[in-house]
Amino acid sequence: MKIIKKVMAVLFSLIIMLQFVMIPSSASSSGSLSLSSSSLTVGKTLTVTVTFSNSPNPIGAVEGYLSFNSSVLEYIQSANTSLASGSKVKMVGVGDGTSKSIKFSVKFNCKAVGSSSLSLSGSVLDYDTEQSASVSSSKSVTVTSSAALSNNANLKSLIGSYGTLHPNFSANVTSYNVSVPNNITVYSLTATPADSKAKTEYFGSKNMKVGKNTRSVVVTAEDGVTKKTYTITITRAEASSTSSKVTSSGITSSEEVSSEILNEFTIGENKYTVQNEWQADTKLPAGFEAIEYSLNDENIAALKSAGGTILVYAADESGNNSFVIYDEENGEYSEFRAVEYEQKSYILTERDRTAPVPTDFFPSKKDIGGEMTDVWMNENGETLIFATDTDGKRGYFLYDDKSGKIEFFASEPEPESTVSTEPEQKNWLENLKEDNDLLFKIVVIEAGIILILLILLIIFLCLYLNKRKRDDNDDNYYYDQNDGFDDYDDFGDDEFINESSGAEITGNADEEFNGEISDDFKQLFDVIE
Repeated sequence: MKIIKKVMAVLFSLIIMLQFVMIPSSASSSGSLSLSSSSLTVGKTLTVTVTFSNSPNPIGAVEGYLSFNSSVLEYIQSANTSLASGSKVKMVGVGDGTSKSIKFSVKFNCKAVGSSSLSLSGSVLDYDTEQSASVSSSKSVTVTSSAALSNNANLKSLIGSYGTLHPNFSANVTSYNVSVPNNITVYSLTATPADSKAKTEYFGSKNMKVGKNTRSVVVTAEDGVTKKTYTITITRAEASSTSSKVTSSGITSSEEVSSEILNEFTIGENKYTVQNEWQADTKLPAGFEAIEYSLNDENIAALKSAGGTILVYAADESGNNSFVIYDEENGEYSEFRAVEYEQKSYILTERDRTAPVPTDFFPSKKDIGGEMTDVWMNENGETLIFATDTDGKRGYFLYDDKSGKIEFFASEPEPESTVSTEPEQKNWLENLKEDNDLLFKIVVIEAGIILILLILLIIFLCLYLNKRKRDDNDDNYYYDQNDGFDDYDDFGDDEFINESSGAEITGNADEEFNGEISDDFKQLFDVIE
């Protein structure tokens, strides 16, 4: 029984040792966030340092997502990061085989008053064990308006290139008139803001047509919110000069000299003419600002976005005015169709043929702005449009036609990561699956070893019990208390046992006693006495 206990103890020890030998020890992984400031004002830049750490082994690779409030913060393109959606930044990095941490610097523009929670979720792959671990962290930031910023949107002076403004200039007067002769074809304005930190923008064409022309100056205060518009109406006189023209009959006739130079172009079958100014009630597309722009030596009404897209104001043959896109590099015009969301325009463009359709989305069409548009939808009813926003970001956008919400979905081509690609980067979900497969194999191997040990134990026990049974059969005898001998029924032989020494003395019970007592018998008798 003691032998069985010893064998069981050895087997149990082996099983415990296998747990430590075969299952890799788990590493300690973590993710943390560090903010340049937890309280900023509108217009300031927030820098978030994201750190992925692993111990005791180096980091193999990391993948993480940083969620934020897109109504308060605006993502700024940062190294090795991309905007996965309208409110989530994706980070991907690969270790060098020695470092135990990888850092990312994510920047945001504080665009509105409010608060934003910054939540990190991701996975860290251990370089040595190839096991992945989930990490998370969170911080919050508050954006406020700065009371120190000036709201002064007044002009200090306003001067025209010809004539005198009526009435005389005053910061509190916002409407003026001036008359110029016919030979004045260009009229410039010089506006000086009362606050040097305020900004001025000029609207309307410098080129004067016969009759009334309107130009305006918009002053934006330092706080970026307060604005004031000064409007100047310039009246150019009718032409009085004529030019001579010889007819086929030799008679000289007169005709008025045209003072306007027109830019004409066609889009499809429609013919357009570029306008020098837009109508007073024209609504400017979100995300565009008026600029002074010259086309074919003529100043025209134009807009420009932060991403560099230029729009010109044009009229078709029916007199309908609209904005069109002008590619100044190629000198080409194209239709301007856009949807607006949160002070941005998303210009609908034809999908790049090199841009793969996102997984689980299929081509379809949807009415957007009264015109059937190519879109991509999935089984959940989500809709993707291919567009370029006013910041210049081009790719797929999630579009909710009910709420009007638009979120960036994916860009094409995807910007290549500048982080080292050796060892080859693995997706953390694939790594997790590989880890599960590895653990399953380990469990199967352990179960097999335990089963083999149990079989060996059973075999050992069977052999042991069989030997005991065989020994019992060989020792078929009984003990006689009267003579102290163990008598064998089968053979008639007596075995004398010296109880003190344990020695065995054999003899034949049928033999005649010769009167001599051996030393062994004497020892046996001494014990009995």
